[in-house]
Amino acid sequence: MALSEEKTRKQRWAPLIGLALAVLSVLVSFRLGWLSYPQPGTAKALGELPPSSVKDLALFIVSVCVPIVFLGAAWWWDIHLRLEGISNAVKSRDAFSGGELLHKDKWNILTIQSAMGRAKPNDHVRIWTSFFVNEFLEISEMLPKLLDAGINFDIMMLNPANDGLLRSRFRLRNGFTDNPPEEARRRIQHQIKMLRDMTGHSGKVEVRECDTMPFGVFYQIGGEVMLIGLFMSLDSWQEGPLMKWYPGSTQWEVFERTWQECWNNPLDAVKPTTSPAIMPGYTATPSGGGVGGVS
Repeated sequence: MALSEEKTRKQRWAPLIGLALAVLSVLVSFRLGWLSYPQPGTAKALGELPPSSVKDLALFIVSVCVPIVFLGAAWWWDIHLRLEGISNAVKSRDAFSGGELLHKDKWNILTIQSAMGRAKPNDHVRIWTSFFVNEFLEISEMLPKLLDAGINFDIMMLNPANDGLLRSRFRLRNGFTDNPPEEARRRIQHQIKMLRDMTGHSGKVEVRECDTMPFGVFYQIGGEVMLIGLFMSLDSWQEGPLMKWYPGSTQWEVFERTWQECWNNPLDAVKPTTSPAIMPGYTATPSGGGVGGVS
């Protein structure tokens, strides 16, 4: 069953709030003397009670019913949220434990910005991408404000000096099919320089070039949420779905471990080879400009 963060938080606090209100109402009733029920034997029927006793009886009933109403409402809300979550999980094939899958029409760059805006001082926002495409202008305008708030950014981008890696990523990509991929290289170098020039803030930006092909665009907002988009061969990752993972899920641990290993070891110590012979008797076939081919 996959509940949104907000629903999960409401579900967690509903019973506690109901219990607190019930206890508070009982304490207020004692304080005001509402629980002083008329003594037995003072009257045989309600119609025989003096006005003051009728008032006391009414206040007694109210002071008993109010806590019950509070608790009942809290339990009803808790059950309502659970049933709604179960219903959504049954209806949606995209529901999975510890996260959410948002289709293309259910998210945009504001989803990323909103998550980044919830980062707290001293948090580390981790980003892994080839380079920023349409979102770079928005992100670059937002970063100084977040840095001033004491939020740190750890960013990995494709190593612009690695021709093979760039070619593998952009070989079929619309607008970047040049070989070697100079346009992609130029953008990466420009963005890395801009990011490294963001100094003089409370928070810090650290950018590392990476020789490992990322699995997609990766955003980790402190310990709150991970946002992951899939790399596609022809189009931007923004044309696909967005995955959200929360702490405690198995996937969170897998992606965090992958990030940390690549962050600690970003560059390949072995220089890439240009030899097409990768095994005895094998010869690369020219592919008209593709990897291993001649352009």
